[in-house]
Amino acid sequence: MSNLGFYVGAQVQCVDDNWQVTEFTQPFILPVLGNVYTIRKILDFGKDEICFLLEEIVNPRVMMYPGEICWYSWHFKPLKKTDISSLVPKKKSKPKVVENV
Repeated sequence: MSNLGFYVGAQVQCVDDNWQVTEFTQPFILPVLGNVYTIRKILDFGKDEICFLLEEIVNPRVMMYPGEICWYSWHFKPLKKTDISSLVPKKKSKPKVVENV
């Protein structure tokens, strides 16, 4: 499943950490603004409600929730892998010595 560049194994950055999990009584680990995470699982609830489970955050199951708390996709942006080979200086070859003939 892929949606807006999101897929299992993709790295994403948290761009909105306004979480509304106050209805739950137990403490949870929440994604932090600016931090980078890896998508562990994608949950599609329809009507453009895509949620993630993240490799770096594993919370306990919640009784009134269908499992672990997941995070809405709009709180994240996908990170693109950058090919830096063009930015790395190429090895300079030694100049050829030409002898006069």
